Order: sequence, then C-alpha cells, then structure tokens
Amino acid sequence: MLAQPFLKRHFWKKRLFDFKFTSTCKDFKRLISPLVSIHFSLSLLLLIVLK
Repeated sequence: MLAQPFLKRHFWKKRLFDFKFTSTCKDFKRLISPLVSIHFSLSLLLLIVLK
C-alpha cells in the first residue's frame, strides 16, 4: 500500500518530464526549420551561380 503514492508521484514526474521534453523539441524544431530552409536556399543559389 505504501508504494502506491510513490508510484503515482513518479508517474506524474515522468509525465511532466515527457511534456517538457516534447515542448523543448517543438521549440527546437521551430528554431531550426527556418535556418534549414535558409541554408538550403543559399546552397541552391550557390549551385546555380557556380554553374
């Protein structure tokens, strides 16, 4: 019986961690995607110019 609240608390901590982790990943993707598109367009431009 003593293990029950501990397990519940552990579960919630894990849920909170997962939530924080996924939100961080989303923010990271939001930051990265414009950079990637800029980089891609620049390299494409370079390819066209160098040809």
